[in-house]
Amino acid sequence: PEAAPQTNAATTQAARPTGHVPGPTGGYVAIIRIDGMIDSYSLLSLKRRTERAVAAGASVIVIELDTNGGELVPALEISKYIKSLQNVRTLAWVNNKAYSAGILIASSCDDLVMSPASATGDTLPISMLYPSLGEKERAKVLAPLLAELRDNALRNGYDYAMLHAMADTGVELYLVENPDTGEQRLVNQVDYDVMVHGDNPIDKLHVDPNHIPLNDAEMVNQIKPALTVATQADRGHWRPVEVLPSGRVLAEGRVHDGSTPLTLTQSEAEDLGLSDATLRTPAELGQYLGASAVQIVTQSWSEVIAHFFMNMWVRGVLLIVGLVCLFIEFNVPGFGVFGLTGLVALTLLIGAPYIAGVADIWHIILFLAGLVLLLVELFVLPGFGFVGVIGLVMMFIGLVLSVIPTTPQSPGFGPIRLPAPELWNQTMMSGLVLMLATIVAMVVLYFVIRRFGSLPMFRHLILTETQQSYMQHGPHAAVAVGAAGASVAAMGEHSWSDQDDEALEEAEKIVANRPPGNAPGSDANASPEP
Repeated sequence: PEAAPQTNAATTQAARPTGHVPGPTGGYVAIIRIDGMIDSYSLLSLKRRTERAVAAGASVIVIELDTNGGELVPALEISKYIKSLQNVRTLAWVNNKAYSAGILIASSCDDLVMSPASATGDTLPISMLYPSLGEKERAKVLAPLLAELRDNALRNGYDYAMLHAMADTGVELYLVENPDTGEQRLVNQVDYDVMVHGDNPIDKLHVDPNHIPLNDAEMVNQIKPALTVATQADRGHWRPVEVLPSGRVLAEGRVHDGSTPLTLTQSEAEDLGLSDATLRTPAELGQYLGASAVQIVTQSWSEVIAHFFMNMWVRGVLLIVGLVCLFIEFNVPGFGVFGLTGLVALTLLIGAPYIAGVADIWHIILFLAGLVLLLVELFVLPGFGFVGVIGLVMMFIGLVLSVIPTTPQSPGFGPIRLPAPELWNQTMMSGLVLMLATIVAMVVLYFVIRRFGSLPMFRHLILTETQQSYMQHGPHAAVAVGAAGASVAAMGEHSWSDQDDEALEEAEKIVANRPPGNAPGSDANASPEP
């Protein structure tokens, strides 16, 4: 028989002051796994699978998490989506790890459980484009994150100070207890000074956590530790908890010193009431929930493929392959494997985001219109000019925007929606990757142009000047080319092949057996000099 899951009901009751108590629900339980990087596709996939599960009669949606984090905006949207679900209970199962965006999603669920040796925390935002954020920039990024974490804490009975300590440095975390009621709370250093040391809360009111900041200075204050739960009635009435249920000792009740973002192992999360139970397998999960059936809702094969080809670096490789293959195809006779490969690569570039539900139809139209202009420039108009450049720009814009999700609230007009301001970093990253891929493709094409004739795989695709002359006029024409003054070095500038060697040897034999009077360059009818 399977081991019964471990719970920490006493600690949970103390650390979750709203009175929220997890328990079995029965019915059909659907497990939806989110792993890897959290991105816009994660939201779309979660919505699709949740809709399928609810339509099949699921009463509990389990979000299984194994992620190091991801993009902030999709994570915020996932958190809001989970809280918007009606007539269904949600439970987060941290199965291995849920860092950064992972704990934001987990804290939005009604309940949270973890697997053995798992970990969570550290939601500190970082930027790939700006490694070192200034104070104002950091505040601007943190403000919506903290607002969402605060809402999750209030809704699901978590202490906000714990989630705040995960999102930023400088937030100390203390566990305190009311000796009269036995209630325990996790508080920051400001609340601790009032509740334990007896400081006047009026002196601590430098920011209202529910106030929307009007300027940069207010926004910077908004992210700092502030008075959150302490009141005049709490002043000096609480005491620190110095021993946790696991036996861990806390000096003066301090759980975390604030030098780093807070991270918690599974046992620490149980000690502090973040995790309600330790569950190893889906079977244990079903036993814990009293489920009549447990079903893992997987992605369809098309969703898996679309998600893979939406990865920014995979898209970069596809663009390189598409550009190089189409260039080669335009320079060889007929239509072959290079043209087919190039078209498939470009189709995946624009088609995968559309299948995934991220790209809008106008992205596809813009890309195809640019492609038509480019083809007109290459095959109809002389040279390469304005029309070709416009076509390339339209294709580039279509590709960049096709992986940036939009909503009805996004700026734009009519069916054309542009990325929201909070997605500009993601938009810039998409453009940067495609620009780098274009540069790499140009380098590869330069190499191909320089070495085209000497690469064995391309020799049979083209006709050199000597080959064409030999095939049209025979070996005599090949000799005449050499006899006209073209040195071996000069002929060597052309691409050479084994067929050229055979033709030259045959021509040399003919010249060697030819009578002197018929030597190349002589006139058989000319009179001899006296």
